[in-house]
Amino acid sequence: MPRVMTVDAGKSPSLEVHAVGPRRFAVRGQLPLGHTRVVKIREVDEPGSFARALLIEALGRRGVRVAASPLGHNDTGSLAPRTDVARLPKVAEYTSPPFSEYIRIILKVSHNLHASTLPLLLAARHGERTLAPGLRRQGQILKSLGV
Repeated sequence: MPRVMTVDAGKSPSLEVHAVGPRRFAVRGQLPLGHTRVVKIREVDEPGSFARALLIEALGRRGVRVAASPLGHNDTGSLAPRTDVARLPKVAEYTSPPFSEYIRIILKVSHNLHASTLPLLLAARHGERTLAPGLRRQGQILKSLGV
C-alpha cells in the first residue's frame, strides 16, 4: 500500500509524519494533484546524523560516491582540522533558502529548533564559533528591524 497517494485535484491534503523506529520516519496520507507544496515539521533523533544521511543520499543522486554509510552515526570527533579542510578543493556548496522563508517557519509553526539555531548561524556567517556573539548579532538585527 502506498504511503502517500495522489488524489483528485480539489481534495484536501492530509499528510502525517510518523516515527517508525530509531532514526526513521514515514510520511503517510494524500496530496491532491497539482497542490502546492506542504511543509511538515518533525523532530528527528540525532539531527547531525540525519543531516549526514541526507547529504550522502543527495551526493549519491548526483553521482558522487561516498564510502560512508548514510545509516552511520555522525562522528564529529574524527573531523579533519580546519586548516586541512581549507586546502581541499570545493566540491559542493549549500545555499540556504532566503531569510524570509526561514523566519516564516519560525513564526508560522513556532519552530524552536530553527529559532535556537539562528544565532549560531549568524555567528558562523561571521567566522565566530559560539552562541554569545550570535546572540549579539541577532539582537542587533532585530533592533534594526524594530522588533
